Amino acid sequence: MAIIKAKEVIIISAIQFESNQELFKSEAHHKLFGTMLVKLNELQDKNYVVFAYLAAATENVDVRNALSDHHIDFEQLEEISKNWSNKDKILLKVAFNLFTSGGKEADINNSFKGLNASDSAIVIVALTYIFNINANHHIPN
Repeated sequence: MAIIKAKEVIIISAIQFESNQELFKSEAHHKLFGTMLVKLNELQDKNYVVFAYLAAATENVDVRNALSDHHIDFEQLEEISKNWSNKDKILLKVAFNLFTSGGKEADINNSFKGLNASDSAIVIVALTYIFNINANHHIPN
């Protein structure tokens, strides 16, 4: 079980975020997150970092196809995600919601329905990071 200390999360840069293995539910999540940040060419904006973190938690590598330099193609992501599991669609909706420069709306109150403990912890980490909340979290394996 990975332990996440949110106090550390709120003060770290995207590079440090990416290098902290404890923040990821799997190696696939960690690797896809790094790939997405490189493709987005965005390490400073919290919105991009959180979007990449949540979208990478789906572990669907096709999400990379909707990313380019400082740009997320939300319509393409919607098309790509049509056949995803409900939990992965929920993670993507939360990512859309938290990305403040555009995207689709999501209802945070209902965003945890259908998520397992690990994915719920991923959403909590993202909320902690973007809103600078102090808390400790655990990501179950």
